[in-house]
Amino acid sequence: MPSERDTLEAAAVAAPGDDTPRLVYADWLDDRGEPDLAAELRADGGADLVRAAGETGQPVAAALAARRAFAAMADAFRRAAVACETVASRMVEGMRAVAAAVARERDSLREGQ
Repeated sequence: MPSERDTLEAAAVAAPGDDTPRLVYADWLDDRGEPDLAAELRADGGADLVRAAGETGQPVAAALAARRAFAAMADAFRRAAVACETVASRMVEGMRAVAAAVARERDSLREGQ
């Protein structure tokens, strides 16, 4: 026999476009000391969260963990991309400085001939 949690979660997952079962499940989670998951279910992306759980066959909490892990990886990737862009920009600046120094040295050698 499924637990009350399983029954409420299954109802929310079965109807991701219907707010009522998702919000009932969120209230139930709040009453049992899981306010973070309840808040996620109430948020704008709550329907997407239960939809993802249904599509993957994961519990809603696991779908939320996956969503958070993906967001953290995307943020790390963005930071890495910015760092790479900064390094590349500095390398170009350095190459321009070297090219300018080489040109000055070439010109001074030409003047000395």
